[in-house]
Amino acid sequence: MHVLVLDDDLNNARDLGFALMRKGYAVSHRESIEEGRSYVRKTHIDLLILRHRIRGQHTTAAALSAELKNAALSTILLTYREGPEADELFHLIP
Repeated sequence: MHVLVLDDDLNNARDLGFALMRKGYAVSHRESIEEGRSYVRKTHIDLLILRHRIRGQHTTAAALSAELKNAALSTILLTYREGPEADELFHLIP
């Protein structure tokens, strides 16, 4: 299974990537939305793990691009938001 971690927090991405690799996953990492969208256009991924905002921009467009390429894609959205603020993120997902 191929996982793409889309996160501009390098420490978080590294720790998450190492944990997934220890479990046998193939892991790639991209730091920007543009890099992530370019990567998913060229590469089949099975799981996308992404921060809800990178450099002030929502990452939903990157998630939609990946889902268009692979309808069976699973996505995990990371956020520091809690409670009602976290609930607002569901309105961004079509």
